[in-house]
Amino acid sequence: AVTEPLVAALAAYALWRAVHHLKIRSFIVAGCLIGLTVYTYRGARALPAIVLALPLYLALFDRATLKRTWRGLGVCAVVVVLVAAPLVVLLTTHPGLDQLDWAGRDQVLQALRAGDVRPALGTTIATLGAFFARGDPDDYYNLGGRPVFEPVTGALFVVGVLIALRRIKELRYAYLMMWFALALAPGLVSEPAPHFYRIIGAQVTAFI
Repeated sequence: AVTEPLVAALAAYALWRAVHHLKIRSFIVAGCLIGLTVYTYRGARALPAIVLALPLYLALFDRATLKRTWRGLGVCAVVVVLVAAPLVVLLTTHPGLDQLDWAGRDQVLQALRAGDVRPALGTTIATLGAFFARGDPDDYYNLGGRPVFEPVTGALFVVGVLIALRRIKELRYAYLMMWFALALAPGLVSEPAPHFYRIIGAQVTAFI
């Protein structure tokens, strides 16, 4: 799990650099790093969705940038698929491997599939509250219940998020929030919550 923040940070930087440098080799490097994130930890499997989230955002708010980057983003997406494919094929053909140490933790997703959003609301509130209210209660991952930030830094974190949301039409803020949301996603829809390892990839964007 501790490799996720490193690889995710490199991937986020590489894609940002590619979007601004517009060189195909930069998009290939970004695709390789994004694809590698799925090999770090189960909680990182939502991160490759950035190759869908970013062009969708650009289509809505910044079509000029999309016009410049769509070929590169397409190449990046193909590379992500190719790099991640061996793991996807392995887990698809050997489903038992993906159940190791995961028994009972997919109840929230099962409830969502059945149309019940209440468990997901509970885990979402608990996960978001981990930053300034109550952290992971497991002493194996944390000092029992201590939140990510103490009160002053927690307040600054909230202000930072509000600023980013207010300026969401600026690509740099939207990009940051995309990565933050994708890194949090596994924790929002799984139990127990909050679970610091499951959202470990969010620490990079949280501190930014």
